[in-house]
Amino acid sequence: MPTNNNDCQADYRIIIKGLRLSCTIGIDMAETGVSQQVLLDVIIIPSTKSNDDVPAVDYAVVAQRLREFSTSKTHGLLETFVNESAAFIMKEFATVEVRIYCRKPHIASDLEEVGVEVIKRR
Repeated sequence: MPTNNNDCQADYRIIIKGLRLSCTIGIDMAETGVSQQVLLDVIIIPSTKSNDDVPAVDYAVVAQRLREFSTSKTHGLLETFVNESAAFIMKEFATVEVRIYCRKPHIASDLEEVGVEVIKRR
């Protein structure tokens, strides 16, 4: 039986909720060339740990790199943007799993939001 916290197994998830990004997403004429706001919820399971046995992925750096990625090119479908964003995180950071839920808020008067979720694992 574990006698202290160091004897317990711990699984960590790094959670970034409500990251606001401006990017160009869309395939119809009304959306192409127009910057739109999207909100991302990102959950990362890191594959490495620091010397203190805690996750070794810096969430502030992840958020900044996602901001840079979102403006780096025009993205066709929201699904493509989410898939490429998850692949980008997995390439740039030591992760076992990345889950991204991306939503476009208030795109129509009768919708609160539309969204896409992807989960990528190694």
